[in-house]
Amino acid sequence: MPTGDGVDGADRPDGGSPFFWRVASGVMYAEMPLTRSIRPPLLSEWESERVTQFSNRERRGRWLAGRALAKVLVKERLGLPGIVEIREGADGEPLVYSGGFPMSDVWLGITVRHDRVSCVLADRPVSLEVRKVSTAEAELVDGFVARGEQRALRRLLGSATAARSAAWAIKEAAQRATRTRAHGGLELREVRIDPTLGVQVGDDADLDVLALRYTDEVAVAIVGRFLLEERRTVRIVLDEVPPAEQPAPVPTRSMPRLGAAIERSMLRARRIAEARVRWQGRALDA
Repeated sequence: MPTGDGVDGADRPDGGSPFFWRVASGVMYAEMPLTRSIRPPLLSEWESERVTQFSNRERRGRWLAGRALAKVLVKERLGLPGIVEIREGADGEPLVYSGGFPMSDVWLGITVRHDRVSCVLADRPVSLEVRKVSTAEAELVDGFVARGEQRALRRLLGSATAARSAAWAIKEAAQRATRTRAHGGLELREVRIDPTLGVQVGDDADLDVLALRYTDEVAVAIVGRFLLEERRTVRIVLDEVPPAEQPAPVPTRSMPRLGAAIERSMLRARRIAEARVRWQGRALDA
């Protein structure tokens, strides 16, 4: 399984503009600042009842912000008429409803953390996580991330801080993608990341890191599975890599803008850690 080949059409959320990123043909990521002024989303009857259960104003605002961006993404990608309804499953996972029933071939992930709202919409089981490792948390992360995992991620991302944040995000997303957290017993150290960004969850699930985004010291990981017909290439976006640790730049490909939401291309240098040619042989063998 190969590693990164860069951006596939993206906009940075500068000045409050959303960031949209096509990770694969059936996987789309969206992000916006939590502080951005947004119109409250139109809510279904179920959602209206759900939001009243939040006694904490901040939690209610975060929930609404996540739904607002997710509904924009669902509406854009799926073209559903009327109010987009997003309910919650048994484990709290977001489910897209249509006509009163959950859509069977649609997977949605929503995270509101580190002053950003992130969501991913996919045609396959997928999840995402957003993490930023503080100095105080470094020892904690080292307890469940093996040295080999950190070395591999550091080569890809260019710094130890980025590697720790990415490892934490990957392992959390992998647990959520397999719904293992609800059953208990599985610890993050039992989620293993190989050098080519394959992910093993316990003794059963084999997953892939579909994409990594590292910007403003925050790592975003999208974890799921590559389809058989897809080229197993992990998408990576890096911004603000420390100058002393910058990896070699690699040419990136651009895509058409996603409607009116994408107003301009990435503002900062797009860099990935490993040269594409180094992994090309592995991609052909996969």
